[in-house]
Amino acid sequence: KNIWIIDKFDLFVFSVHFSVFLLFWLITLISGEFFIPLEYWDGPNYVYVAKTLYNIPFNNPWSRHFHYPKYYFACHLPGFPLVIRFFAFITFNSYWFGDILAILFCSSLSIYSFRRLLTVFDCVEDPKWTTILYLCIPIRNVLYHCVGASEPLFLSYCYLSFIFYKINKRFLMLLALCGACMTRIEGLAIVGTIGLCYLLRFDILGGLITSLSLSIYAALLYIHQKMFGTYKAYFKFNYGLI
Repeated sequence: KNIWIIDKFDLFVFSVHFSVFLLFWLITLISGEFFIPLEYWDGPNYVYVAKTLYNIPFNNPWSRHFHYPKYYFACHLPGFPLVIRFFAFITFNSYWFGDILAILFCSSLSIYSFRRLLTVFDCVEDPKWTTILYLCIPIRNVLYHCVGASEPLFLSYCYLSFIFYKINKRFLMLLALCGACMTRIEGLAIVGTIGLCYLLRFDILGGLITSLSLSIYAALLYIHQKMFGTYKAYFKFNYGLI
């Protein structure tokens, strides 16, 4: 019942992660590329979405330099940008500083929830050792926990979804599933997995509750229709279907 309490081990793994994060930034500083952690992959895109909330001007940097259409930003779902915007708000609209805090928050939440997932499902004899391994392998995972990527937040929602499923907290599970769907399109896989688990147990109510999280995608299609003129904006850029 005390699974959610932050204990000394949590503080230890957080300090290890923060040390890796600072070392990562120090290395980039020495190499003369201090802002690389924020510029990596889609980092600037998420910050721009956080700042504009999809109200993308025609004369935006991506259109000027890469000739991308406005609906390109439909590819960046709002989960992570909303976290950036929250931290930007509490740092007096400093979006880049808010991005740094968002990175640290999401990566810490991922580490925190991963250990609880192992504990609730009784996956290993001692979750502490597996959590330590989670801090250092695979290397790509370590990298994504230090840059402006949505993966740590998405993983956190996935871990929390399975935890709440296991302990039968359906409303909290639904909230976690909605967060996963709002963060990455792969949230469909988590919804499908948990929904199938309920159906295999002939728990129709559980399956219906799980399916409610798909309403997030309906809301996103509506937002894309309003902001980009087509509800197919996500597919238009990613798959060239239109």
